[in-house]
Amino acid sequence: MKITIKYRSIGGWSFRYAELLAHATWVPIMNAAVQAYRNVATSSELREIARLRSKAGHDEAQALHNARRKEREKLQGVIDEKDAVLAEQAGVIDEQAALIAELQAQLYKGE
Repeated sequence: MKITIKYRSIGGWSFRYAELLAHATWVPIMNAAVQAYRNVATSSELREIARLRSKAGHDEAQALHNARRKEREKLQGVIDEKDAVLAEQAGVIDEQAALIAELQAQLYKGE
């Protein structure tokens, strides 16, 4: 088998990357590592672990989302209560302003 060697210069260094790549595939340790990776990647147990890890991440994100939603609802309830109190007070102030205006009219009428 003939290997074509190409040279690439990076930062003043020359690399024979084609030769190194071809040599790396001939090394038995590399072949064993590649085979081990393929075995791990296809293992049903590891796929199940990866699925459970993904599900746990999703469940955690969903729990955070629900907690934030409940907190917003709680705060909105407090805001609505305060708005109701302010509206009630505004109604009282309006009644008092009307009463003051009526009393002033009677006062000026009596002059």
